[in-house]
Amino acid sequence: MVLGSNVQTVKAGLNYLLPQNKVNGLGQALVTQGLYKTGDLIGELSIDSGNAQTVKNNLRVVANILNSGALASPTLTYPLPNGVTESDNVAKAKTILIANKGFIQQEITAWIAANYTVSTIPGYDAVKSQRDIGYIIDSIVYDVLYGGNSMTYDTALSFWNNGESNTAGSLSVCIASFGRLSTILQQIVQGTPITKSAGNPLAQDTSNPASGTEATLVGTLVSQIIDYVGDGDWDTPTSRTNPTITGQPSQAQTDFSTINSNKSSIQSSAVHIVTGKQIGRAHV
Repeated sequence: MVLGSNVQTVKAGLNYLLPQNKVNGLGQALVTQGLYKTGDLIGELSIDSGNAQTVKNNLRVVANILNSGALASPTLTYPLPNGVTESDNVAKAKTILIANKGFIQQEITAWIAANYTVSTIPGYDAVKSQRDIGYIIDSIVYDVLYGGNSMTYDTALSFWNNGESNTAGSLSVCIASFGRLSTILQQIVQGTPITKSAGNPLAQDTSNPASGTEATLVGTLVSQIIDYVGDGDWDTPTSRTNPTITGQPSQAQTDFSTINSNKSSIQSSAVHIVTGKQIGRAHV
């Protein structure tokens, strides 16, 4: 709401599609009702009506993804935060990474195919690999532009479920490919031409690059993913850091604080109302 981006909203919806979070039937219906009720409860707070509607719309996006799958995801948006212009390096990093997203996805699967016999990699799926690389790129773009590491951190966590890696028997290949990802992302951000792998059909866009500062930040974010994905914990102590919202519209900041301070009561009320309705129906 404060930053105007829908990236965290889409990520919240996609989280429901992970094996560890998947709900079906009655569970899916209850979660959907809970999302709608949460929007209604937020609308009852003393906040700007426009901001309340934005939150309700975001919750409906989450519900749409939950019920219709990843194809229901809207195009990701990354509006520039106040005080940042297209000529600033963080904005250039955003633009060049988005422009090269498809190229990067193709490069990683081409690199894997060039360095491994993919038919012998347990559970390997090039399409899913490209999907996951896309999620990582989306997260890094968000964190570079808005500050913090929240999206990268959350993406790293999604690779593990109750002590088990979601990469099945391909963990070592996954980690190696992330090393390749780190290398090429830092080059791409600076507009440095990479030597692409055989089988990558796309061309790199080197226009309007950022600087070494953004490249270093990208490398740090990928290293956090590698750290956690490798064994399901943080070998290097890492905390989740939210984006910087200082300098954003004051009303949005105030409303964000109001919503957060009422978070627990909204959650409890939404769950109580939804489950209460379901129990009532069961006795009809």
